[in-house]
Parts: sequence; C-alpha cells; structure tokens
Amino acid sequence: MTKPRTKLENELVDLLRPDCEAAGLYLEEVSLKRAGKYTRLVVTVDLPRGPGAVNEEQLSQVTLEISRHLDEADPIKGTYNLEVSTPGIERPLEEERQFSRAIGHRVKVKICDGTREEGKLVDTTTEDIELETATGRRTIALTDIAHAQMVVQF
Repeated sequence: MTKPRTKLENELVDLLRPDCEAAGLYLEEVSLKRAGKYTRLVVTVDLPRGPGAVNEEQLSQVTLEISRHLDEADPIKGTYNLEVSTPGIERPLEEERQFSRAIGHRVKVKICDGTREEGKLVDTTTEDIELETATGRRTIALTDIAHAQMVVQF
C-alpha cells in the first residue's frame, strides 16, 4: 500500500493532475523525498486504462508542462529536483485501473487466505480479475487479493 500523502503532496496532486490529463495520462502518485538538505519531487504518471505504454513523447510533454506549472505556482520552498516517470513493470497492482494496465501480462497474486496464483491476466472488472493459469481460468475478487504484481519474463 502507498503511504498517506502530506498536505503539500495533496496540493501538488491538485496542481499537477490537469497537466497529466491534458497529456492523456493518469497522475499515479506524487511524493516528496527528502535526504538531508536535498528534496526530490517524484511524479509518477501512467496511461489511464488498458494495456499499452507511455511513450517518450508523452513523458517529455508532461514533464515540460509540470515543470512550467511548478515554476509558475512555486509551491515547494527551496530547491528540489523534479523526476517524472512511469510506475515500472513490477510495481504492486492495487486498483482495478492498475490491473487493467496489466492485461496480457503475467501476474503473481497472493490471496488473503494465503494461497498464491500466477498466470496471464486476461480480464478485469470493477469487482474481479481473471487469470489464465497452468490449471485453467481462475476468477479472483479484487477484495480477496492481499498482494499482486506483474512478472517480468525474458
């Protein structure tokens, strides 16, 4: 699970969401990471739904717009480094929207009862996911999933 956002992080979400939506992207997360006197603003963007990938042009466009908007609004005191990226292939899958992004890929699922499944994600709804496993198709309710993530295959 993601950590709760600070007040400033929530303000940044409200400030930056329109920039992401204008670029056809979904604002996944905003986090401020401090290390001593240094601050890093990490903005994570993704496609809104379904399979596919954020392309380089979209990422460049949204980075420029976010940077411009932050320069204008100046919501962060002091200096910081801006990092705009995508969530990464092995990120945890927690919301139905995230599962929809993984359709067609292998996923590992830990179910609340402790059992585990692995297979190709073939479908999602607002209530469950459907996996093609070695033993056949399996439907799992989203509420029964303790942890899930995509699996990288080479």
